[in-house]
Amino acid sequence: MTIDPNPTSPSHRLFRHWELVLGTLGYEATSGHNDDDASHCMTFHRSQLPLLQSLAATCKQHVVTFASLQDLQATIDNEPGSQESLGWRTEKCRELLGRPASVSRTYLCWEDAEVAVSRFMLVRDEKDPCIAFIPRVNTRVEYRRNGYAKSVLVHGLLDAFNKWPDLEEVALFQGELGPERLYESIGMVKRATRMDVEFQRQKRARK
Repeated sequence: MTIDPNPTSPSHRLFRHWELVLGTLGYEATSGHNDDDASHCMTFHRSQLPLLQSLAATCKQHVVTFASLQDLQATIDNEPGSQESLGWRTEKCRELLGRPASVSRTYLCWEDAEVAVSRFMLVRDEKDPCIAFIPRVNTRVEYRRNGYAKSVLVHGLLDAFNKWPDLEEVALFQGELGPERLYESIGMVKRATRMDVEFQRQKRARK
């Protein structure tokens, strides 16, 4: 696992935040040993807002809304697999949606009034509110490559920078080429920092 040793870096704080939150939920950090699979830290700065504003005028005008815990539960209910198989990423979603809107926001992009097809979550750094992190961007498989993820990111980030006037930078981790290209297309910059980390549920000790 490669972790930026600088404790003030966005990537370092992002990892430590989820290590603490997920640790209380029974998950522990694990890592592989293949640097090729590690993720880049990608960031978007407030100074780039003119780019987002121009994209908002040209990208697909899907309806983007601020989400609630009920929206997440409705999405989970329609996903295949058991609650256990949904794993730590779902725990992150629940944890974020349980926070006040002053520190965490979740955005949904809708195909119609009934189907939420893409979402992303944004959480502010607890010690430095000028930085926020995107822990997860999800798009239903059958709706990928149709502009939904780009729409929810563009309109959601514009709303977040507007609602949080002291927000200066947004960061996320990504290791797959396709999503990296998506994030670069909205102006995110790939940083040198790379991390290889996952979380798994801790095994209970036998009595």
